[in-house]
Amino acid sequence: MKILQLHNFKRHGGGDEVVFTRTCQILRERGHEVIQVTRDSRLMEPTLAAKASALMESLHSRRAARQLEELLAGESPAAAHVHNLFPFLSPSVMAACRRHGIPVYFHCHSYYLTCPIGYHFRKGGICQKCLRGNSLWCLLLNCRGNFAESVGIALQHAASRKAGLGADLADVYITPTNFARKWLLDAGMPAEKVVYIANPIPLHDAVNDAGSGEYIAFAGRSSPEKGFATLQAAVQKTGLPLHVAGAFPRGAHADGSIVYRGHLSGPDLDAFYQGARFLVVPSIWFETFALVAGEAMSHGIPVIASRIGALAEVVDDKHTGLLFGPGDADDLADKMTWLWQRPDECRRMGAAGHWKVEREFAPGVYARNLLALYEKNRKK
Repeated sequence: MKILQLHNFKRHGGGDEVVFTRTCQILRERGHEVIQVTRDSRLMEPTLAAKASALMESLHSRRAARQLEELLAGESPAAAHVHNLFPFLSPSVMAACRRHGIPVYFHCHSYYLTCPIGYHFRKGGICQKCLRGNSLWCLLLNCRGNFAESVGIALQHAASRKAGLGADLADVYITPTNFARKWLLDAGMPAEKVVYIANPIPLHDAVNDAGSGEYIAFAGRSSPEKGFATLQAAVQKTGLPLHVAGAFPRGAHADGSIVYRGHLSGPDLDAFYQGARFLVVPSIWFETFALVAGEAMSHGIPVIASRIGALAEVVDDKHTGLLFGPGDADDLADKMTWLWQRPDECRRMGAAGHWKVEREFAPGVYARNLLALYEKNRKK
């Protein structure tokens, strides 16, 4: 099968980039031809003129649409799978695919369909002002913390909805969890257009001996919605060792009780998980999946996570890990202490997590579900 994969790489990476890359690899490994159409925001100059040009592209990119038209004049893919459109692709590429009769799949890595910034998170708490599509709130509330950027994002979101994103511009909208699917259904999307397919997690054959781990792990960025402040407070209460993988501000390193390992990837990230007793995901926003939780489970590491959003779906309480009240440092400290003192429970939960990844999130499971979806809507 010939499959078109479209993605705009963001300046700071993210889960959509990971899933896009894994999707292309998984399909190619199974003998399918993958045509990639990409843009890269990391190459954009940090000038006002470049930002203004990017905004205009995000509203409707004639250049990207023209490239698609030229490509489709000589190619007939069975599916067009869209991961991120902004700013340099825009919904214009989806419209081009529709004109050629190609089934279009939009992968909902964030909540962009119901929130201009994709998080439903503002000033330290959940925000649902734009849930029904009123992009104006992004401008009025200055959701980006920069008025010019908030104006641009609000315009982009309004233009994408007018173009049909969130409606008929895609044949199917893919969500990584049932939680995210229900979110879109509650927002008014028809059930037949929203399909749940769990994110792919590479399966590690050897289950780690989590009970002998020497530290608690956190992997992610320092942005407020990730809830790192809650974890910091819990560590101060318990005195337990914490190692952090991710790019954090220089000032954060002043906390001598925490070891900051910097950005890790590939074998270094694998080794980071393998040395941990368990991972903590303290998010205070509605995660759509949380890849780090699945990746830790793949290594046989249990996960302590906030009972919020899709995390309660990815992590099975008392089976593959533990859940705690979001933002509750006391509850988190109690759960961390309880699990740290029970290495046999770490091993049991870690093994259960590895089995869950094999059963629900492994690349083979993802490929089977995704290809079945493509085949179901394939143009005859």
